[in-house]
Amino acid sequence: MKKGYIIFNGIRFPYYLVDHAIAWAEKNKAALYAVFLKGGEEEEGYPFPSDLDAAEKLMNKEDAEKDDDALIKDDMKLLHDMAKSKGVELQAEELNDPTIDEVLKKVKDATVVFVDANADPDDIAAPTKFTLNELLGKLGVPVEQIHEEE
Repeated sequence: MKKGYIIFNGIRFPYYLVDHAIAWAEKNKAALYAVFLKGGEEEEGYPFPSDLDAAEKLMNKEDAEKDDDALIKDDMKLLHDMAKSKGVELQAEELNDPTIDEVLKKVKDATVVFVDANADPDDIAAPTKFTLNELLGKLGVPVEQIHEEE
């Protein structure tokens, strides 16, 4: 059976990528697997500790990562709902700051991998151990880099 994989880099959820992958799965009667690659948040120091009111309003790294996790869980639910509406079987998982080898192992049985062509290596919460371009260079399966339609 054919298997399509969608790789999400960081916390971005490009609808044009999702729509394309679901349409492919529907046409090919294939299953879809979504892999959300999440890195860590950078904690920024506060340069003016005497300004306590402003400093207290800043989120710390732990709060930011909780927000990222909640956002990814919401995206997973939306993705499941979108696939279900088209009769497409979908499984999704989040990989927290994986190595490139962990991702390659996950997608080794893919028929095709879909990625956002507009993904920025500095995307918020993207993996820190490799870039999306490095991953694409090592994939041994067909890759479709999906562009936002204008």
